[in-house]
Amino acid sequence: MSDHPLGGDHTIPCGDVYRPGTQIPVDATYTALSIDAAGGTVEDSVTFVGTSRNTVVHMSPDALYVTYTDSTSHARQLGAFLRTEFDETPAHVEERIAEIQSYDISARATNREIDRVFEQWLATLPTEERKRLREAFTREFADYRAARQRNATTTGIVRLAVDGTALSVEATGTVPGRPLNQFSMDHHEGTLRITTTIPAVGSADSANDLYVLDSRTLDERGAVTDMGVTERVYSVRYVDETAYVVTFRRIDPFHVVDLSDPDEPEVTGELKLPGFSSYLHPIDDDHVLGIGKEDGAVKTVLFDVSDPSDPSIDDQRVRHTRHWSAISRSHHAFTIDRKHGVFVLPTGEDAIVVNYTDGSLSETATVRTDGTVTRTRYVEDYLYVFSGEEVVVVDERTWDRETTLALEN
Repeated sequence: MSDHPLGGDHTIPCGDVYRPGTQIPVDATYTALSIDAAGGTVEDSVTFVGTSRNTVVHMSPDALYVTYTDSTSHARQLGAFLRTEFDETPAHVEERIAEIQSYDISARATNREIDRVFEQWLATLPTEERKRLREAFTREFADYRAARQRNATTTGIVRLAVDGTALSVEATGTVPGRPLNQFSMDHHEGTLRITTTIPAVGSADSANDLYVLDSRTLDERGAVTDMGVTERVYSVRYVDETAYVVTFRRIDPFHVVDLSDPDEPEVTGELKLPGFSSYLHPIDDDHVLGIGKEDGAVKTVLFDVSDPSDPSIDDQRVRHTRHWSAISRSHHAFTIDRKHGVFVLPTGEDAIVVNYTDGSLSETATVRTDGTVTRTRYVEDYLYVFSGEEVVVVDERTWDRETTLALEN
């Protein structure tokens, strides 16, 4: 029970909390509320378990989509491999592993016990035979895990239907891998798109996939797989029937994915450049802004996507004296003012105002504050820069500082 500001004491019976059909690690409980905007009363609610770091939520006009991540434990894979796939395993070891797997103990304890049984068996063998079997086990188990890579880590998706003020669990689905954040998922004209990273497993490298699902049934309609092999997703942005995906390990491949045919999505273009973009923002029909890092310094890139088959760079800036931006932690730190043709890049105690028009990135002004800049917002022709110590107001017509308000602790 919690003291909810909208509904007073909000009690949720345990039997009313939705959970996956299989055991997954959870550390958070979420409640979706349907609230009367005029009176503030709670009309309906649905409660479900999830994780504070891996659960992604996306809202469409008629549904709320919620994800959870499930990973096949090493112990489960090890036990299955030794019992059913490794031809050298003797019957008594298989039986002992089956007995261990029947215990109600943690995955870590299960893994430790199976390892112990395996090592005890190897210890009974001659040295050369033990060496041969250990090498065969290492090689074959890596291949076994790699062949099951897309089943090792999966993302479950739940559709909460919104019908007026009524909320109900309507459908569930599963895709391989795990999403990065809320920008990894998007609803568009009867489809749900989700981009995931498939972690490296066994002898298989990491990869990145984009799945197109039916938004009501969550059945898969199409997919693009194996983008950026050996890398992981750093940012995603959907714009109508196009997805922009950045993967990174040593370089930053910027992928352009055509989603106009939900049943046959395809990568139409790719651009490789140093560093990475951890946040993408559409500027206009032909440009996407990337904000991230290169060699530890804050980097901004203006991508030209007018030709989806051949994306290019109109301009890029690496600020070698700036090593952190609040945008890397939260997209709420990003502000774009289309009226004045600028966006604001918070970098420590500075807020750098950047003009993005005419296919270039040029600094218009720098607003310095006491404390770290966390947010910027504009109202009409005035830019408000918030730090932990003060609020600075700047006139965007002249870029002069108008007012500084000190904040008391």
